[in-house]
Amino acid sequence: MPASSTSQMMDPNRPLPNTPDPARVVALRESLAPHLSKLPGRAPDLLLTAERVDALRAQAADNPAITRLTATLVDRARLYLEGEPLPMLWYGQDEYRHMLETSREAVRRCTDLALAWRLTRDPALIARLAQVLDAAAVLPDWNPKHFLDTAEMMSALALGLAWAWDGLDDAARTRASQAILEKGLAPAAQAYRDDWPHLPWRALRNNWNVVCNTGVALACLACHHLEPQTCADLLATARVSVEAGLSSFVPEGAYPEGAIYWGYAVRYLAMFASGLDTALGADLGLMSLPGLARTAEYPARVLSPAGHTVCFGDQSYEDRDSHRSLAQFFFAQWHGRPEFATAEHDYLAEHPETVTPYHLVWWTPPTEVAYIPVLSDRLDGPTPLAVFRSEPDKHPRAFLSLKGGWNPESHGHLDLGTFEYHALGQRWIIDLGRDDYRLPGYWEEFDPADPSQPGKRFDWFRCSTYAHSVPVIDGAQQRMRVATALSDIETTGDASSCQLDLTDAYRDPAQSVVRRVRFHHRTGVAEVADTIDLTRPARVEWALLTPATPTVNGRRIELEQAGKRVRIEVNAPTTAEMVVESAEQSPPQAANSGVCRVVCAFDAGPGRHEIGARLIPAGQA
Repeated sequence: MPASSTSQMMDPNRPLPNTPDPARVVALRESLAPHLSKLPGRAPDLLLTAERVDALRAQAADNPAITRLTATLVDRARLYLEGEPLPMLWYGQDEYRHMLETSREAVRRCTDLALAWRLTRDPALIARLAQVLDAAAVLPDWNPKHFLDTAEMMSALALGLAWAWDGLDDAARTRASQAILEKGLAPAAQAYRDDWPHLPWRALRNNWNVVCNTGVALACLACHHLEPQTCADLLATARVSVEAGLSSFVPEGAYPEGAIYWGYAVRYLAMFASGLDTALGADLGLMSLPGLARTAEYPARVLSPAGHTVCFGDQSYEDRDSHRSLAQFFFAQWHGRPEFATAEHDYLAEHPETVTPYHLVWWTPPTEVAYIPVLSDRLDGPTPLAVFRSEPDKHPRAFLSLKGGWNPESHGHLDLGTFEYHALGQRWIIDLGRDDYRLPGYWEEFDPADPSQPGKRFDWFRCSTYAHSVPVIDGAQQRMRVATALSDIETTGDASSCQLDLTDAYRDPAQSVVRRVRFHHRTGVAEVADTIDLTRPARVEWALLTPATPTVNGRRIELEQAGKRVRIEVNAPTTAEMVVESAEQSPPQAANSGVCRVVCAFDAGPGRHEIGARLIPAGQA
């Protein structure tokens, strides 16, 4: 959407008004009553049912894959018998100090131990689970200021209780349940009611909202038998509140925070839906919300033939697994689409040590079918992407992506218009992704003195405009609080194209900045061209970020890496000069070893200027 029509809904870090809507909470609370009346006087089934445990035992006897994975999980659970029950792991400093890794370790240990005990009935495993629950329960609090810590700890104890209820004694159940009520649900009630010190997650559309509301929902279901009124009210509130977070998936399941955070958000979405379904017999319409029907397709749609998903914002440049999510097993089961789980099955076959209880709970038999993305794809949403691929299984297996969106997106960088180009099994034009979250000011997105200007976060190289393949005009970074949208993709013959209006990201002295890309599906040749209209003289730097070794010969650049080559032909004003700059940085920033900026720079007068490049894989004309 154009910047002039952006609404508060675009900003993931600004609370949505009146969320969760009290009237909707009351209405949902009333409709919940028949479902809640059927709950047992104990923690109900949550994700895992007795029938599923029986099926796993039976499958482990004659299914080699299940045999291998259940044995791996049980062996890992037995490793927890050594050492302290729950190691305390702290991260960050001051207002960003948190114990999230402690909570995640609690989730791992509670679910591994509980499922391993259900499968083996080994008394040592249930005894250790009780110790893990107690170690969490006796903590002074679960760091509710950083509510993600609290939410994941609630999930850990709720699942531990529900999965191993019959093996725990009354005292252990009581201690864990009371801890959930006092250290989880009590601060949750306050968070829904009042301003929250770190993030008002109840009304945001980022991953925090989905994870936190899921933790609340699982905790409410696990403890409903003790505090039915409180838990019913909070469950209804969480179900309404989570719609704010899930609005990020509208219209068709793409995710504005990228593939890694998509995986995190949908794992908890799957836990929420599965928890409701197993406990209440209905998901309360959760999976019918707009955008969720196609979100299982998202990782395949942004995965390149080089084995990496599109990298933007706080993604991980090094990560080759961001297209994976254990929630794909849930989606495959829920939608009756086993092909959604194909990539996850393939990975588990090679890396059985990565199995989680969720894989076994949501197990879907593998299929030879895989989801095949289209050659030219526009992914709409708060962070729109255009993705282009060469024809499958043909040389050079090339891939081009173009990013639009909203600059202060959650985990976002000042990178509107950035693109990536992969071919011949290598990444040639790249995005470096995130730096260390503990860098001073990394979470200060806006200048406190002027919220229209970037904060300290964007002083760090990887978050800045300078670390991306976009124009820089007069040395200035892109502006904050601006949005850009992609045009429709047009396809003529074997080539597809689209464009992105970047004007609002630059403004003075730029009267207009438009980026156009074109991709040839047969050859993998990509073209990127910018038109820049200036109102006064300015210095323009047109940059490409690459991990390859560049050799510059006039307006031709030869990139080489791993014995492969890509040629870049630059079209620029006659006064432009080509410069190669190192992108390497000094500590405490990431080193960016071997990465450089290839810059076409020129002094431009008022008026229109054209600059662009043609990227040609070796072997193509």
